[in-house]
Amino acid sequence: MIRVWVTGESSSFGEAFEKYLSSSKELEFANSPKNEDLDYFRSKFMGRKEIDCFDPTLPNLIARSGSDIILFTIPLSGKVADQYPDVALRRNIEGLYRILQAAQEINIPLVWVKVDRDKSVYGRASSDAIKHLVEESPFAYTFESIPQNDDDFPNLERRILKIINNET
Repeated sequence: MIRVWVTGESSSFGEAFEKYLSSSKELEFANSPKNEDLDYFRSKFMGRKEIDCFDPTLPNLIARSGSDIILFTIPLSGKVADQYPDVALRRNIEGLYRILQAAQEINIPLVWVKVDRDKSVYGRASSDAIKHLVEESPFAYTFESIPQNDDDFPNLERRILKIINNET
């Protein structure tokens, strides 16, 4: 079973992905909100409990979970980003950078899951900055743009399997 670490595990994306994975025979949600072993490391963020991407122990948590790949799915957008633009900018850019550092440290691939229906708080410029960060960083292993749609989860699963099997 391939273990997948999902940033923003309690987000709507995380919930939908977990529901999809309940029928997967090849992927497992390593840091599922149902995984009570990680509750000690979860903190409240925007009304949800999740592991903070700024936690200095994050690389150790991911490694100890046995994760094989990281899905970065936590960009703040829409009304939340409009209400808290400073938080959105920090989380969207610096948070991604921290996750990329963790991926490099433990030597596992990262997939940036861009939710196409959402617009970044700073519009295309912010999206382009994130894309540049992923593509230009020496420890960014892959980039993927996938709309958040239940029908697209099989495509995401196939993409993860290709990355893990070095068939990119």
